[in-house]
Amino acid sequence: MKLVSDLKQFLILNDFSAIGGSTQATRTQYLKMQEETDKKVLSVRDEVCIVITSLLSALTAGPGDCSIISLLST
Repeated sequence: MKLVSDLKQFLILNDFSAIGGSTQATRTQYLKMQEETDKKVLSVRDEVCIVITSLLSALTAGPGDCSIISLLST
């Protein structure tokens, strides 16, 4: 009976490699998701900057220019 108890204790205490491997796999997965999210956020930021710049240039073009209407319709 003592042998079974000792074996169980040994397996519980020395199974850190399986836990470490699982943790590393999860960490790698989350790092990949973070990288993809960062790329998407930067892409959205770039698109917003382009739109804002276009709108500002259309607004500062003058009241007689109807270029803002053409920007909004596209």
